[in-house]
Amino acid sequence: MKRLIAMLILDGRFLHRRCCAHILNLIVKGGLDVIGIVIDKVPDAIAFWMETPKRVEIFEDTCRYFQIGGEKKLVLNCKEKWNSTNEMLEIALMYKEVFTQLKKNSKGKIEKFPLPNPYEWQMAKDICNGLTLFGRTTKAFSGRHYPTQTYIFRKFTK
Repeated sequence: MKRLIAMLILDGRFLHRRCCAHILNLIVKGGLDVIGIVIDKVPDAIAFWMETPKRVEIFEDTCRYFQIGGEKKLVLNCKEKWNSTNEMLEIALMYKEVFTQLKKNSKGKIEKFPLPNPYEWQMAKDICNGLTLFGRTTKAFSGRHYPTQTYIFRKFTK
């Protein structure tokens, strides 16, 4: 094997190809590092309402009162896993109106409660849509047969 590598141009350093899913993962992580600051208030709001059992109870009571959600609990993302950011945003967007109502009804009692503004909610929605697309693409890349570049090229040119 060493003899074969010695015969290759530049010792074969440019023949190594990374897995498509790994490359996509690096791209998404890099993108989130750049644009993630726009949605920072979303995990802050979730963390605030998950901080104590009393706040969780208030949040759940508000959900029941406005008949919003209930089937999924709030979750925080793990910065190392971009798909957890997608899950967090999907759930937070589902409860957007609950967050808004809680802020309106606090009347100064809960001053530390961070609430994303309309622009930040829209950005969260746009980012969530993009991450969903990346999630589907990652699933297409993954699997038992690990697609080659030619397979992926045909997939995207249709």
